[in-house]
Amino acid sequence: MKNSIKKHGFTLLEIMVVMIIVGVLATVALVNYSGLMERQKAEEGKHILQALLRAQKVYAIDNGGFTNNINNLDVTISNLKYFDPPTVSNSNPIATIVRTNNYTLTINDNAVFSCGGTDYCAVIGIPCSFSCPTPAI
Repeated sequence: MKNSIKKHGFTLLEIMVVMIIVGVLATVALVNYSGLMERQKAEEGKHILQALLRAQKVYAIDNGGFTNNINNLDVTISNLKYFDPPTVSNSNPIATIVRTNNYTLTINDNAVFSCGGTDYCAVIGIPCSFSCPTPAI
């Protein structure tokens, strides 16, 4: 008669491999989630810039040109959650808004967004076009 011992459970190596796989998947998910969250936050700035551009165009129709004083515009910007108060200009870029310590968004009179300041520009999907960091070699 043979002594047959049935093994039940997992070896330590199998558990470690599963833990490594779960860790890698969690890391990928976290990176994608943080990028998604930053894109959502950038939408606040983009909406504000679009509103300022519309107000600048109305002002230009009435006054023959853009203004560099936000108080001259018929627009109210309040309750900013992720950005500093915006600024406007009478030349391109028409409006600018800064995400504190992260990046700066601008819009020109053709409604083209620009981003500058850090690598966040790539994360939010707007090409970095001014004060861009030098890529590492």
